Amino acid sequence: MIVRVSIGWRRAAFAAYALAVFVATHWPRLELNVRGIERPDLLAHFAVFGAWTVLLHASELLGRMGSARTFARVWLIGTAYAAIDEALQLPAFVGRHAAWDDLAANIGGVTLGTLAAMAWTSLARRWRRAR
Repeated sequence: MIVRVSIGWRRAAFAAYALAVFVATHWPRLELNVRGIERPDLLAHFAVFGAWTVLLHASELLGRMGSARTFARVWLIGTAYAAIDEALQLPAFVGRHAAWDDLAANIGGVTLGTLAAMAWTSLARRWRRAR
């Protein structure tokens, strides 16, 4: 059973998540420590930006879900936002630090999120045809 969620709810979910990501990535001196993992923040960057990308795609703010053009737009906007988000952490008064490996993890998450959205829409199409 596939549950259909209205575009309004999908857009609200993306907006709420995007705001939470912005706050979290700019919260002064926020650190993530996990015993046994040297750089858990890189995993967090990857996962957070992957989910951000899937939600952006589902929001249809950049075009019809499942369209090749929309996938390209989502990836480009996601990559640009990842770079902007990291750059906004440069000023000392923010109390954060920007790093190339963080940016790489952000972009990796955007890429994985785009691929996940592509796989989901492809599977959903096949499922609808099979019904």
